Amino acid sequence: MSYQAEISRTSPTAIVMVMDQSASMNHRLKSGQSKAAFLADVLNKTLYTLITSCSKADGVRDYFHVGVVAYGGEEARNGFQGALDGEALYAVSRLAEAPLRVETRAKKVAGPNGEVVEQSVRFPIWFEPRSHGKTAMCAGLNAAIGMLEQWRDAHPSAYPPTVLHVTGLPIDSKVLRPTTAPASCSISMSTRATANR
Repeated sequence: MSYQAEISRTSPTAIVMVMDQSASMNHRLKSGQSKAAFLADVLNKTLYTLITSCSKADGVRDYFHVGVVAYGGEEARNGFQGALDGEALYAVSRLAEAPLRVETRAKKVAGPNGEVVEQSVRFPIWFEPRSHGKTAMCAGLNAAIGMLEQWRDAHPSAYPPTVLHVTGLPIDSKVLRPTTAPASCSISMSTRATANR
């Protein structure tokens, strides 16, 4: 039997994105864009999609609590900046209120006669591209585990958290906490959420 739990405003779930911001992310893609800039664009689009998916006539509904862990050099840190720099996880409505800025970008769309035309669109920015230092992947995963353990304890019957991780080659793979490796963390969170229903 598969696990099921409601995701609602009274029983939200958590999503944590763990992002590599090491020097390797400065490498250029065929498009000329750095991996760091591409990753930031994808993450910002993902956050915007989450917000629009939770938007109803009465406002943004808090189905998700979202956090971003960024790592590069020797450390992992909150990937949000500005007004969102203080907490580990934010309700999605809070994200909607506090982008760092909103840019105007060109988006290619199909025109009325099938031709490709550029259209100006608003593009909210929560996460900035960076690339420096070593690939401290385990520091990032350990930070995510710590924040999710606290969240799980505060929401024992919620749907288990989701972790999205983007990285290059880790250089600190021997320092991951052995009792809470990512796979066992996900299993223990699922088990606890199921047991406490």
